Amino acid sequence: MASESQSRTALAYRNRVSSRIDHWLFFIVFVIGSGGIIALKERGYEQWFVTSFAVGIMLVYALYVARSRRYLLREDQAGDNLYYLGFLYTLVSLAYSLSFFAGKAESTEKILGNFGLALATTIVGLALRVLFNQMREDPVEIEREARLELGEAVSGLKAELDTSVIELNSFRRSTAQSLAEGMAEISEKS
Repeated sequence: MASESQSRTALAYRNRVSSRIDHWLFFIVFVIGSGGIIALKERGYEQWFVTSFAVGIMLVYALYVARSRRYLLREDQAGDNLYYLGFLYTLVSLAYSLSFFAGKAESTEKILGNFGLALATTIVGLALRVLFNQMREDPVEIEREARLELGEAVSGLKAELDTSVIELNSFRRSTAQSLAEGMAEISEKS
């Protein structure tokens, strides 16, 4: 899981604060979904089909922002977008239902049917939000792991340096001893 997150971060960095393209994608998905919900209801499609359409749009959006390089979002932002998308579809469905409430006998059945869509999109949006937020890595946890790894690396480096110093001192003593013996041998011969 961590390597997948690291590879996502390494894909491409874009300044998400100044990037408006993500906002437009969300708005376009909202308009397509809302227009589809209203159009399908107007044409008399079954409620399960309209609900499947709205949930399908949300799932396609979720997969796209999770896997696309161009619209790569932070997990918390993608989760929030999906939750709001489900909630907005809920409001669109309820607004459409309430527009038929003006005294028609069959409107009560339509309103109850549209509550199914409203609940389904809200539940899917909330579930996707939780899923994306669970995938999110906590920066404090990452920092703590980095500190532990850095501490282990420093300890290993210190042990290597201590070993190197001991070996250099041993080499210096043996070199000094060899030089002293060599000088003594040269003095004897001369």
